[in-house]
Amino acid sequence: MRWVALLLLVGCGKGDEPAAGDDDDPPNLDFCDAVAPQCTGDCAIAPASLDHEPWSNWLTSSPALSWPPAAGAIRYEVSVGSGPGIDNISCWQDVGDATEYTLQALWGVADGETYYPNVRSIDAAGVASEAVSSEGWVVDILPPDVPTDLDDSAAPVSGEVSWSHPGTDTLSGFAGYEVAVGTAPGLDDAMPWTDIGADSWATVDSVASESWYWLSVRAVDVAGNRSQPATSEGFIACPTGFAFVPSNEGVGATPFCIARYEMRIAGNDNGDQVWSAALQAESRGIGTPWVNLEKSQARIACDALGFSYQLVTNAQWQATARSIENEPSNWSGGAVGAGYVSRGHSDASPFAALEGDSDPCEGTNNPECEDPSHPDWAQKRTHLLGNGETVWDFAGNAWEQVDGSTGAPDYLWMEYTDGAFTLEPGWEVYRASFAPEGPYDGSHGMGGLYGGVGNLIRGGSYDFPSPGSAGAQGMEDMGIYAGHHNAWFVASTHGFRCAYTPM
Repeated sequence: MRWVALLLLVGCGKGDEPAAGDDDDPPNLDFCDAVAPQCTGDCAIAPASLDHEPWSNWLTSSPALSWPPAAGAIRYEVSVGSGPGIDNISCWQDVGDATEYTLQALWGVADGETYYPNVRSIDAAGVASEAVSSEGWVVDILPPDVPTDLDDSAAPVSGEVSWSHPGTDTLSGFAGYEVAVGTAPGLDDAMPWTDIGADSWATVDSVASESWYWLSVRAVDVAGNRSQPATSEGFIACPTGFAFVPSNEGVGATPFCIARYEMRIAGNDNGDQVWSAALQAESRGIGTPWVNLEKSQARIACDALGFSYQLVTNAQWQATARSIENEPSNWSGGAVGAGYVSRGHSDASPFAALEGDSDPCEGTNNPECEDPSHPDWAQKRTHLLGNGETVWDFAGNAWEQVDGSTGAPDYLWMEYTDGAFTLEPGWEVYRASFAPEGPYDGSHGMGGLYGGVGNLIRGGSYDFPSPGSAGAQGMEDMGIYAGHHNAWFVASTHGFRCAYTPM
């Protein structure tokens, strides 16, 4: 909808009224006071030009007008009309000896229309110059479309954020974007509104760790109109040793940070210790994983890190696995669904959980594990998330205690296939809770599921189940979606991983 401002005339005679007629027509300004006589015959020297911005986003004022001084001028007068030299929008008014001026309270200025300011000089004898007009300005009060699809998932990793927008504007033209980062939706206290040009991506400033942040983006047109800001769902600057995982509505996970490594014991490189509440968990690669814990003990160890820490939940596990599944670089064929995703250290060689924080092949006896065309790829210990974060040993090395299981059909080892769970009541929930997003199974590095309603561990370990035992497929049962219920026993193959969400 186009809007028109109806405001008082400036410089008109006292007590005069606009002529009757259509309210949308400009008034007949024959009653405007003659501020100076019109130039006839010998005129004063006029300003050489009249300059201003070509667009304005105001219905009530002009752009800032400016002109060079004219020889002999002691003052100037300005007006605005619907054509050059006409004063039917704003009457001629004395602006003194100023050479710049902004007209206020314009009458009948409409969006999308062109208006022409005029200036003339007055000499010491009171003689006016000819009127000098510009090429006019066009009014544009409508902002560009609001940006959509904000993606700030990589903000804690590389600082890069992106969004969708046509990069167009219907009148004055598209100028670019402004971005801001705040500690609450819509705020700009972490990074003030910043002009980043016309690219639909930007790199935001680094932010303090262990806090929530929200990205805001708005589009700007040439006239200076700004769209309403679009605000992201928020991202977390994670603590040291943790990786940011965006939300996944399909599995019921909001944004969180997951431990980049299986938890170790702070100050102790040997993770196979008798449980003690005095020991503290730490996400690091050096040393072997902290194992031989009951689930309740793993919960205590995570909770002890602070109010915002907890044992990773099954929804968070699924969100992480889905991100891994949908990252092409995790697949041996270089595209999602092509080949298989590495299963981590799961071939029982060596028969022990490993340390490591630099070489993805470290300790595996598979030195070519970073070559997707080599059989060693199956034992690669790192996976990349879609936002560029890296997690270690999400499959293999040690099973990990997980909270919040919905339970699964009480079968023995099952493969993930297109038809998995479809004969069970509530199968959609089962698939969202345990299965890959795509139609993949153990041969794709997804792992398998041991059903039940009890204690859940996930990811697999260095000790794969014996093929044929309870339906097991062997090493193929290990992988990023591997799950085992009713794992009540405590073992050196069972570790844990914490998650962090600022409260």
